[in-house]
Amino acid sequence: MDTILEKPPLTPSHSPKLLQWVRGLWSVVLFPGQDARTNPHTSPTDSVVTRPLIGIWGWLIVLFLPALILYPTIGFDLLEPDESRYAEIPREMLSKGEWVVPLLDGEPYLDKPPLLYWLIMISYKIFGISPASARLVPALCLHGLVVGFWAALGKALGTRAALLGAMLLIVAPGFTIMGRLLTIDAVLAACIGGAVICAWQSLWENPNSPRIGWWLASAFFTGLAILAKGPIGLILVIPPVVLYRFLRAESIPWKSLVVHGTLALAMGIPWYALMIGRVPDFVRHFFWEHNILRFVQPFDHQRGVWFYIPVLGLGLLPGSLFAWSWLKFQFGDASGSRALRGPTQSFLLLSGGWCVFFFTLSGCKLPTYILPAFAPLCMAMGPWLATLQIRKIAATGGIWICALLAGTHLILPMWAAWRSPLAPGENLLALLRDPKTPIVCYPRECHSVAFALGRDDLRNFRSKEFDAFRADLFTRDRTVVLCTHRHSLEGLRQLLPPELELNPIYDLELQAPPWIPKGLRSTAVKLAGETALGLCDVAEVRRKTPTPGGKGS
Repeated sequence: MDTILEKPPLTPSHSPKLLQWVRGLWSVVLFPGQDARTNPHTSPTDSVVTRPLIGIWGWLIVLFLPALILYPTIGFDLLEPDESRYAEIPREMLSKGEWVVPLLDGEPYLDKPPLLYWLIMISYKIFGISPASARLVPALCLHGLVVGFWAALGKALGTRAALLGAMLLIVAPGFTIMGRLLTIDAVLAACIGGAVICAWQSLWENPNSPRIGWWLASAFFTGLAILAKGPIGLILVIPPVVLYRFLRAESIPWKSLVVHGTLALAMGIPWYALMIGRVPDFVRHFFWEHNILRFVQPFDHQRGVWFYIPVLGLGLLPGSLFAWSWLKFQFGDASGSRALRGPTQSFLLLSGGWCVFFFTLSGCKLPTYILPAFAPLCMAMGPWLATLQIRKIAATGGIWICALLAGTHLILPMWAAWRSPLAPGENLLALLRDPKTPIVCYPRECHSVAFALGRDDLRNFRSKEFDAFRADLFTRDRTVVLCTHRHSLEGLRQLLPPELELNPIYDLELQAPPWIPKGLRSTAVKLAGETALGLCDVAEVRRKTPTPGGKGS
């Protein structure tokens, strides 16, 4: 492999004046400092004497504080629709011994690659099938991400700055609360984070003689990202490297980047090839609809261009409360702050900022999409945090950790139990547990029920498919219908023909739980949507004149 620096660094004379100005702004104004190892202006608390002590406390904090936040109470009820879907797919794959084609309701699910499903299947095999086993995967990914960034960046940022950045990441609700939910984004964040860390380790210490092992490790993590969510793995890793070298007026290692991308793609090609061979429609559905169209012509989750500003503001609490102080540090002219703004911080800000910018351009947006940005952004704030008084950090952090623990281990589980489709408990499951009982969801799926029952034969009909739904009901004497919209039951009453009889069984209209103050209960129910999440009513549809020996009788 060629060296990372294939040509001598570019000098301003080689570039147009606009590029000279941009590069000068970046290197001379915004990031003129040096990294901690060679910087005489690093925090005095990060001295040779105190560095080992900070390192010991750092390892204790990054090992035990995330564990305290991430692992307890991960067995709460699955949230609809994403968590139940991502728990049900690996359960169905495992039950059928299928490791190539993701399955949902017994049919191929073509929206996402398989890495999350594979990891959950392994967890199911070890710990059994449960929400806790499924959520253990994103929790471990987030924990590993914290440890990895702390271990990799202590030398570059200084142990104190790296520790404070890691602590900010641990207590950021956008990372720990949003990230530990069962979605693909936590796994993607861990893969992207690993790729970014390894790329920087390869480039950092000696750009003229890069460490090839770290570069190959970065390609490996990028390949995992491609198996986690598709081409976005390359898109989030390669551009920050190119931008960093460009803004530093250094040559861009195109040949090394090609090798990096080729190795990463090679990891994903076998699975993608198998999928195309077994499900030819995968190319159109995954690459065209769920990668290109969702970016340029979104068909769901459409949000405005400013969507991620409040997401970052809330997700980075309590750090975002001190945004003005950070801005003064980042753009100020004080010699102390200028000396601390070095190359590593600039690369981290580029990595996190590029992730936010890319998803801002996309028409399809969800809050969890920018989860890969949280680790580099929090670590980039470490040098600023190191300038603050320790008492101010300790007071704010202590109060916030208590609030975070209450939110993750008390409020979120109670909220999930209150809004769970399985709130009626065993009474509802006993009705549906018999595999001979035909179950149909209308007009959306309810995978929490399928997961709890261990069934993969729940059919679903959309509102626009009502004619097919009605014809399907005529094929059996009895069908249990899961009404997944609050107006579905009333719609069935009006649209079903007289030959079919509708008998409501369960009304999952929310009742305010006792832990909500009396004066707020009606408001809370209205804000929550007035019904369980993903399931509103359960009804039975019967033919008035059953056929002898008919199905479902």
